[in-house]
Formats: sequence, structure tokens, C-alpha cells
Amino acid sequence: MSTAQLAFATGGDNIAAFLNPTFAGTDAMSGTVVTQITFKGATFPTSFTSTSGNATSGLAPNLTDGVNAVSLAATDNGRYDENASGSMETGSRQEVEASLNTDAFWVTGGTPFSPGGHENGTFMVITPPTVVRIDDDDDSVIVGSQVLFTITFSEPINATTISVSDFVNRGIASILVGSITEVTPDVYTVRITPTTEGTLILSLPAGASANNAGIATVSEAIDGETIAAFAVPNVWINEIHY
Repeated sequence: MSTAQLAFATGGDNIAAFLNPTFAGTDAMSGTVVTQITFKGATFPTSFTSTSGNATSGLAPNLTDGVNAVSLAATDNGRYDENASGSMETGSRQEVEASLNTDAFWVTGGTPFSPGGHENGTFMVITPPTVVRIDDDDDSVIVGSQVLFTITFSEPINATTISVSDFVNRGIASILVGSITEVTPDVYTVRITPTTEGTLILSLPAGASANNAGIATVSEAIDGETIAAFAVPNVWINEIHY
């Protein structure tokens, strides 16, 4: 690939998609490779070089064949087949990506394919992650004490995108959001401390920063239980001497 032109080889191609590429002259570029496909064989070559005309470029080190890249047997032509049994064009990012990078869902051949209904390509619909449930471990809490909440998502979430600012209280108590811990890629815990009396109903609003590859939740999730936060009452002890 070069700044001047994009020319495919006649004996199979290696194609890499770069995020924020930087060109170095006309024969090399750098950037983050987000996906890759080769029509040169069932596996990628061993070494990766981001230069134009490099028909033997191997798999970028940050990619995994069959997960976010696909290698096809040596051929001149190929296309993804949305009609293949088991293929998935609508689903979570992981489901759609896995389908797109499964070589069994590709058809290949030695002659060019006629459009045959594929003039506009195959449309992929990625469903955004959702919060399956919010669980808590208390019915009531003393002001200043922590409550542990467990947040379960419908799919893995990028842990670096979850922020304390994502969580709000739909009750009337003021709260302090504490530590957020990843239990598994789709399950997180968060510690909430009420700082005033009232009710605690934890919520993760729509559009919160927590996301999967930039795809954020689109609907609000609210804890189905209400926790009462109350102050410790004053206790008077009268000592009686006889």
C-alpha cells in the first residue's frame, strides 16, 4: 500500500486495516492494525511488515487469527457469505467479529464473483452492551458505611472505560462512589457509601462511559431494590447508683 495507489496482487492478497495510520514516504506506514485478512494460505506468514507491495506480510502482533483476523487458503477471490450456516451478522461485537473472522464463512474462487445481490456488501449490526442486573448485599445501611454492588453486563466491557462518574443514585441519599473492581470481563463490583440519610437506588445511566470497543450502553439500568440509609441514633445510658 502506498500514498499514491492501492493495487492488489493477482495471486492473492494481504490486507490490513490501520487505525490512525502514519505514512513514511510511499512504501511504509505505521499505526494500530485493527484487523487483517490474507488470501495467501491457511495461516499467516511468520513476519509482519507494514510496507507496500509486501505480499508476505504476516499477522500483526496485536491480532489473533480467527479472532480479529482471518486467513484463507491461497486464492485470487473471496467474499464473506452471510448465508453460510452459523454465520452471524447481528449480535454483540464479539459475536459479529468472530463470525467475520471464521474462514468457513468465506467463499473463495479462482474467478471474480458476480455481484449477485452483494452490490452493497454485507451489513453488520452490532448490538450495544446492556446491564443484565445490579445486585446489592444489604437492605439497609448506616450512613458512612459501604454497600457492595455487583454489576453484570451482557458482554465483556473494557475495564479502563468504567468510571466512578458512571454511577448515580436515583434515591435521595447523597453518595460517594468508591473502588470499582473487575471480577470477570462482564462482571464488576462497585462500593457505594451513602453520606446522608435517605434511600439508595443505584443506577448506570444510558450513555455511561463503560463500553465495549467504543460501543456504549443505550438504556439505563437501575437496581431493583431500595436500600435505606440511616444515621446511628444517639444512645443515652443512665447510670444509677444505689
